[in-house]
Amino acid sequence: MNFELVVMTFDNCEEAYEIDRTDIPYKYVEDVPTLIETLEYGAENNLIGHAFLVKMDGKSIATIMIGEGIVGDADPFELQNRPFYRLMFFVVDKRYRNLGFGTGILEAAINSIYSEYGKRPILLEVQEENEGAARFYERNGFIQTSYKIGDDYYFVRGL
Repeated sequence: MNFELVVMTFDNCEEAYEIDRTDIPYKYVEDVPTLIETLEYGAENNLIGHAFLVKMDGKSIATIMIGEGIVGDADPFELQNRPFYRLMFFVVDKRYRNLGFGTGILEAAINSIYSEYGKRPILLEVQEENEGAARFYERNGFIQTSYKIGDDYYFVRGL
């Protein structure tokens, strides 16, 4: 698994369009324009974290964003008064799924954020019907909480 995490910037963010995610419904993971809007929001509000392009042989094969969490009304009570990160986007090109890249990318991105900004719990949301994603995150140390907003369950790691 020779991949490289490259910090996404406004100069390279268009490369995220190279990732084939045609089989992933928008309700599971939002699209590239929303990713770019979130990147802009983070920059405008001086939030810590990064969006990464994941490259292999010069080609973008995935993207993942982990940034400073802003507490929402539906977030788990345990995170209401402590800093945390939110994993907001994670898409692996469909040609690279089920080959072990997901776990490697997730751990590399988390380690990069921890190294640069320090350890904090990480929160993410998974659509109720997206059982494959729920299993993936549980295998990677995330625990499903009792919190749910709409059809999204909250998972947390590092509490």
